[in-house]
Amino acid sequence: MLLCVIFLVFTSPSCDIRKNRAPIPAGVEINDPSVEKLFIPEFPHEWVKILDQQNGERVVAVKAKQKVSVDMFQLYYKTLEKRGISLKYDLDTKHDILMSGKVLLVRELSKKPYVIEYSEAFHKAKDIAVGLPHKLAWKVGDYIVYWIDKDFGKTFKQITIYPDNNSPCPPPPLIGQYPQSKSVCCYNLKKIVGDERTKTEITNTIHFLLVSKDPPEKLFAFYRERLIERFRVHGMGKYDWNRTSAHVDAGIEIMSKYIKVGISWLEWELEHNRTIDSSRKGTYSIYKYIWEDLKQEKGRVLIPNGGEVFKVEIYRGSEKWTEGFNWIKVYYETDAEKIQKIIKDYSEKDDGKPN
Repeated sequence: MLLCVIFLVFTSPSCDIRKNRAPIPAGVEINDPSVEKLFIPEFPHEWVKILDQQNGERVVAVKAKQKVSVDMFQLYYKTLEKRGISLKYDLDTKHDILMSGKVLLVRELSKKPYVIEYSEAFHKAKDIAVGLPHKLAWKVGDYIVYWIDKDFGKTFKQITIYPDNNSPCPPPPLIGQYPQSKSVCCYNLKKIVGDERTKTEITNTIHFLLVSKDPPEKLFAFYRERLIERFRVHGMGKYDWNRTSAHVDAGIEIMSKYIKVGISWLEWELEHNRTIDSSRKGTYSIYKYIWEDLKQEKGRVLIPNGGEVFKVEIYRGSEKWTEGFNWIKVYYETDAEKIQKIIKDYSEKDDGKPN
C-alpha cells in the first residue's frame, strides 16, 4: 500500500517547495490601511499594496527600490515574525507537493489567563495530486508578494494557552491530574473506518488535555508510574516506555521530536463538534474522525465508567506563543473489545511480569 506522509512544516518563505515561476503582482488595488501597515518593510521601498487578482485571490505586494535579494527576503520574513506574522506549510514530503498552507497573524490578548487571538489566510490545493500552484510568499524582481485572503487581519479566533481555572472536565480517570497543571478540555473522538460498501468499525476514545509549565520530564515521570500500575492491574508485560506513536495503543512518550506544538495543533485539539473525512481514492484508506463535546450535567462533564487508560502523550510547546508550556494528552478507552485487545496484545510481550 502506498502511503502519503504529510508533515506540518514551519519554514521561511525562501523554502523552494514549488518549482513554478512566481508571478509578478498585478490586480485591482484594495484600500486597507490596517493590513498594509502590517507588511511595511524596513528596507527602502516605493509602496505596499493589497491587490485583488483576476483569479479571485488576494495578495499583499511590496515594491522595493532595488532588486530583492535572498538576504532582503529573509530579513523581511523576520520583520514580519516580530509582528506576529508567520507561514505554515502542510507538505507531502514524499512527492514534494504543497497540500495546503496559511499565513498566520497572532496577537496576545492577556497574560493571565494567557490568551492569544489569531487570523489566518488558509489555502488548500484543489487537486491533491498537483498541490498549490505556488508558494505563499515569494520574491520576483523588485517585488515581495504574500498570498492572503479577504478576511486576513479582519476575522480572529481566540485560544487560551494557559487558563486561570480548570475546565469542567474531571481529572483523567484512574491516573489523575498532574498537580501543577490545568485542565484544558476533554472530548470524545470517534474513528469510523470503511464506507457504505464495507463493514463500518467505530472506536470511541475520550481525550483529556491538560497543560503545565513544568518540564516534560517531570510530567513523564508522574504518568509513567501510574501507567505501569494500570499495566500491573491487568497482568500486562514489559513495554519500552520511551517509545510510542499515534499507531501504538499503550505507552508514554514526550512527543515534541515528532510533532511541534503550535497554534495549528491547538486549533486542531480545541475545535470540537466537527467531522473530518479523510477518504482517498485508490489504495488510500477510507475513514472519518468525529470530535464530540461530552455531555454535561449541572456544569460537570459526564464520563462513562468501565474504561481504561493505557496511553499518555506529552507535547512540548515550540513556537513563540507556546514555548514554555507543555500539554498532557490522556487516552481513556471506553470500547470493551479494544480494551481486551490491548490487554491481550501487551500480555503476550513476555511472561506477564511488569517492569
